[in-house]
Amino acid sequence: MEVQVRTEKTEVFEKGDEYFPLLVWCIRALGKQDERSLLFVKDKLAFATDGVRLHTCPLPVPDGTYEVQANGEGISLIPKEARNFLDVVGIMKKFLERAKEIEGILVYGEKLTFDKEVADILRALDSNFYLNLKFLRDLISSPDKTGYLKVLPGSVQDPMPVVYISGTGFMIGLLMPIILRR
Repeated sequence: MEVQVRTEKTEVFEKGDEYFPLLVWCIRALGKQDERSLLFVKDKLAFATDGVRLHTCPLPVPDGTYEVQANGEGISLIPKEARNFLDVVGIMKKFLERAKEIEGILVYGEKLTFDKEVADILRALDSNFYLNLKFLRDLISSPDKTGYLKVLPGSVQDPMPVVYISGTGFMIGLLMPIILRR
């Protein structure tokens, strides 16, 4: 059996690099195991997902999947093979298309406005759903400091995510609600 070795180099983003804060925000959505622990890059867009969240931001690295090693000073992206990566590009396109017609709730990633923003978002959600508040705070705390949340109408049979679009439009995130079991 022949083994192919990827020859791409490790990409490093240090604190102070223009892409560092975007990448910090994006990798908050990484999973802890299997392919969901890897960052996926396609057409200069990075995607991170844990199955509940999906964050994307611009990132000028070659297409592929990357293991992420991060500390307070930098983030290293190490090329790594992945066989069964989710269709994150298709998922993102599907929900962004649905979000086009929905008016967004203006959000600021600051603590003083977070309670009001959460109340507005929860009022827009169906009563059968709730959101993980830590994940919601991660979602709206993009480096842009402002953005719009759009709550897609859904049902228990067809749940829809909350969609975040940053003020510049460079960072987009999805957060799936959790269904209440009654």
